Amino acid sequence: MSFPNYYDGGSAEILSSPGTNPVVSDCQDNNEESEYVYVKYRIANKRLSSMENEVMQMKATIDRYAMTIQNEMQFRELCQLALLDEQTRYSECHAAYLRLLQFLNSRPQTSDGEKTAYKSQTEHLLTVIGQLQMTIQNMKEQYSGAPCLETDHTAHLK
Repeated sequence: MSFPNYYDGGSAEILSSPGTNPVVSDCQDNNEESEYVYVKYRIANKRLSSMENEVMQMKATIDRYAMTIQNEMQFRELCQLALLDEQTRYSECHAAYLRLLQFLNSRPQTSDGEKTAYKSQTEHLLTVIGQLQMTIQNMKEQYSGAPCLETDHTAHLK
């Protein structure tokens, strides 16, 4: 929003005559006022231009902040989905472990081979459950500031 330069710097040619001429005096006063107005106009125009630059910089900064916030929100959504996936895997492994224990307890007589197989399956499930618990805990600690991760999604699965 800049203003055109209306002052061309030219001066009116005034014919002088002997004595004081009120018309000439008025023209000189007008010329001085015009120069003063022109100087004020130039100062105002420079200030306006400076303000326009500041506004453009502020707009660019706000746009960058908006993009950063949008990226952060997308990242948090991905973290929430990953956490839910890990918690689902944990609950599935935990349920499989409980079913295996229930099955082992319901069979009073088992052979040594079966006991060894069940024991290795149990140990494997416990290892997987432990790893999943550590993964979930690490995700919660790493992204503790994310509001979507503050709720415990496994409470309803137990």
